[in-house]
Formats: sequence, C-alpha cells, structure tokens
Amino acid sequence: MSGRRRYTAVLAAAAAVLATGACVGPRIGGPLGADFGNAVSHNAGQHVIDPRPAQALEGAPDMDGARAAGALERYRGGQATAPKSPETSAFGDTR
Repeated sequence: MSGRRRYTAVLAAAAAVLATGACVGPRIGGPLGADFGNAVSHNAGQHVIDPRPAQALEGAPDMDGARAAGALERYRGGQATAPKSPETSAFGDTR
C-alpha cells in the first residue's frame, strides 16, 4: 500500500470517528431516574376503572362440546333466544 493511500485511509477513519462522536450529546437531566415512567402508569391508572381486574387471571369460561353443539343447533333451527335489549337511563330519570 502506498504512502498516499495509507494516509487517505487513516484520514478517512479519523474523520469517521470524529463524525460519530458528534452524534452523542449531553443528557440534559443526567441519567434516567428510578421513577422514570411512573407518570405514564399513574395516568393510565386514572383512566381505567380497574387496571388489574381479578377476572383477567381466571381465563376463558369453560364450555363442553355437548352444550356448544346444542347452542349451534338452536341457532341453525331459528330457536335461539333473542338477547335482552340494553337498558339505559338518562341523567335524572326517576323511574
């Protein structure tokens, strides 16, 4: 390798090292504290009624094959029970 080519390679490597050093900036507040992200968890907890419901640990309800087959036959035969209509009340309703 000639001297000029080696000089160019060293100069390019030095420029690359200096250029990547410019990408690192000082942190304004220093390193992140142990409580970093607590505000997000707190705000989510304020917007959700129960962020950790006990029913979530139970899993899906069990259903046996005979019960599922009966429900499917009733549905196909047009004998399925209609769902209840939702009941709502207006603010101040005195029923």
